[in-house]
Amino acid sequence: MSFKRKDFHKVKDTVKYIKLKIDETNSHGLEKIHEPKLVTHKSKPITVVSDGRRVDNGYIGFQSPYISLLPDDSSSIHLIWKGKEHDTELSKKHIRKSLTILDKKEGVDVILLTGGEHLHPYTTESTSTVNDDELNKYGGYCLARDIAGVELLEFAEKHNKTVISICRGMQLTINYFSNKTIKPRDHNQYIHTVIPGETDPILQLHKVKSILPKELKDRFPIIPEISIVNSAHAQGILLSDLTENSLSILKDNGWIPWLVADIEGIDEQNQVIEGWIRISNDKITGVALQFHPERDYSQEENKKIREFIKRVIVS
Repeated sequence: MSFKRKDFHKVKDTVKYIKLKIDETNSHGLEKIHEPKLVTHKSKPITVVSDGRRVDNGYIGFQSPYISLLPDDSSSIHLIWKGKEHDTELSKKHIRKSLTILDKKEGVDVILLTGGEHLHPYTTESTSTVNDDELNKYGGYCLARDIAGVELLEFAEKHNKTVISICRGMQLTINYFSNKTIKPRDHNQYIHTVIPGETDPILQLHKVKSILPKELKDRFPIIPEISIVNSAHAQGILLSDLTENSLSILKDNGWIPWLVADIEGIDEQNQVIEGWIRISNDKITGVALQFHPERDYSQEENKKIREFIKRVIVS
């Protein structure tokens, strides 16, 4: 199944879902949903494995705007999924086998964890009390997807693969790499906006600031200066959630907090962390964002983030 990139470039965040029927008899467990165009002999197509999400009963989906985060016309995207939510042991075995086969065949380059739906409290060992309205807004819980995401992160950690994670994906990434010492929490800033009353997701914007040490900014000049982002979520990780122990664990795994919200009237320690970067072997090997750079192709800050992610992937 192949798609032309022009199909995915929309000025507004009109989400198309690439829908694939779950096939429980499919032993390899991977579905290729985007074929790369021909590239020169000097370069290899980027192979991406993503978590996908539920769309309809019996279907999985991939939100097409995420393709904008990947190098143009040189990425093959695979969805990994196990449809039986309660069959966790089979799910894990299935996913590990699938990843091993694909890595030997093509060489997995990137793990992409996307947004939408909430993380199950069982997965993150949290005490989330997200209300039914918020759960319904984002599609509820999906434990099978959580299991798939954790397996993808374990694979990335073991084989030193690049990790790109957005919104829900960021929360799972930081929870996993902090050994669950950091848990997404409910908070009252569902819509972060500098435009009071604005409900258009593209215009739900707020200020952010970098908390990276100057030494890292100087070492990695490709890290862009970002001052405003879009953000709409019912859960998040606050600056006050970072303890000496959790920061030490994350640092050992290469993860460093990068961006925090800068919303007027909210104490700094109660601001949401909006971005992280991962550094290993003296290169950036991960970007985790609470906001959505795949939205609104015209917004300059999103353009900068998308180009940054592409450079991280190909470096």
